[in-house]
Amino acid sequence: MQRQELNIPLILTGVRLLSPLVLPLLIVSLWPLHNDFIHIFLVIIFLLLGLTDLFDGLLARHWQQETKIGRLLDPIADKFLIISSLIALQAVGALNFVWVIILVLREMFIMAVRYIACEHSVTIEVSQLAKIKTWLQIALVAYLLSPYGYLDSWTQFFIYLILLLTTIACSLYSAYHYYQLCMVGVYGKDVF
Repeated sequence: MQRQELNIPLILTGVRLLSPLVLPLLIVSLWPLHNDFIHIFLVIIFLLLGLTDLFDGLLARHWQQETKIGRLLDPIADKFLIISSLIALQAVGALNFVWVIILVLREMFIMAVRYIACEHSVTIEVSQLAKIKTWLQIALVAYLLSPYGYLDSWTQFFIYLILLLTTIACSLYSAYHYYQLCMVGVYGKDVF
């Protein structure tokens, strides 16, 4: 078996993998202080972690350092970052548990679909739709973390509603898309 070299793209993915150890703790412990600077700090930390998703792939392709372990860990790291942030936001009352459950179950469903595909030696590449879904989730979490006291309540609600509905819709549609790819790859046809 060939040894995988540690490189900057893998380190960036590793940082995102460790995010559930730090980010939820920061959100839950700092949120009750209701300070704009703390909210800005949380947004910056979250966006920096989110940007590692963009840069690990770009750098890996640019420097020709794409690895099997990187392709495996990248979507897992994305799920760690998003799921831990959503749960922390639910814990502080910034997001209703129903939306968190829908988004977390979607991620678990995708993991099951990928497992089934892997068991049948079917490769499912990350789709553009899934990348858009990830960035919509990042935008939603960043918005929920941000200090939006400078907006009137109707504008806050409208932005929240648009981000939430587009994130949910894209998440569910991309899950169906992955399901279709898996079924076609495994059984040669779409079951539904």
